Amino acid sequence: MGQMDMDRFEQRQEAIAANSGLEFGDIPKLVVTQGVVVRLIGNFTSAWEHFVNMPSGARPYICEGPESDCPICRAAQQLAVGDDPVQQQLAKDIRAKEKFFFNVLDRSPIGKSQHSQSRVCSILTQTPKGFSIGSQLFKNIGNVVRMRKATGQSHDPNTFDIMLTKVGTGMQTQYGAQFTGITDALTPEELAYKQWPLEDIARISPMSERQVAADFILGGASVKQETKPAANINAPRAAGPVQMQQRAPAVAPPPAQPPRMQPQQRMQPAQAPAPAPAVAKLQIKPAQATYQSTAPRATDPAVDISVPCDSCGADMIISMEDGRDIQCHSCGKVFVHPAKS
Repeated sequence: MGQMDMDRFEQRQEAIAANSGLEFGDIPKLVVTQGVVVRLIGNFTSAWEHFVNMPSGARPYICEGPESDCPICRAAQQLAVGDDPVQQQLAKDIRAKEKFFFNVLDRSPIGKSQHSQSRVCSILTQTPKGFSIGSQLFKNIGNVVRMRKATGQSHDPNTFDIMLTKVGTGMQTQYGAQFTGITDALTPEELAYKQWPLEDIARISPMSERQVAADFILGGASVKQETKPAANINAPRAAGPVQMQQRAPAVAPPPAQPPRMQPQQRMQPAQAPAPAPAVAKLQIKPAQATYQSTAPRATDPAVDISVPCDSCGADMIISMEDGRDIQCHSCGKVFVHPAKS
């Protein structure tokens, strides 16, 4: 009987332990809602983020900013100077937007209890899939800081609680910040909570991946050219049950009554329509020939999630690294992959 290679075992264990804190599912988030009270912890960082609808689904790409040599930035500029209003809108959608990253404590009674049990901070975010806040909310937090500085009070946001506000939905959403009047010092226990490495969360996406995205945007890349995202925090995976859009399988006629979730539009067979322009390829994808199996199997918590089927309730095992749509192993219903929802 062979022996364990303990040197190799210990090296891998140390490497995994060192990186385990950066797994998507390990990082708790505090999503901004109306009236949530927070205490910012430690320093912050910022980065420029593109969001591009690739064939495998919507993906974020982090770059050095609009003045850099980022290929996605160049693609957005090229589309913006054209006369096509559709391409001009696409340029706005994919342009780099500055994002801000904070460790934060939820100061509600429930939040304090959760932090006390987990002994870790959360990441402040405006969306469940993100890890950052936008410039509007950052500016309004800054207004609170300037107000306290102007009145001679401590203006370090680590020293006082802030109430965040959210009004409206979609493109009309407005974010704000207000001073709560609470300046209680954090306890030694709270100060010892684990903070997440913001520079790693906001690290720059590889140039090769951004180049593939830029080529696709401009119509020069095929689906096969898209590279698999690097195993980092900029390639989000779902961390829990996901609200999915249901669509009928290719062989089934439209249902008599609308299901609880709206069907997703499918393209006609590839030979019927005329070749789609580059912009259209970002919005509508060809129907898939195969679907991802959801049958019970051994799972990897880093890449797999379990989601109940909306039709029959069976537990579906979904790989977040497999971009194909999903077919329930129990009832045969077809769903859009969570990364595309």
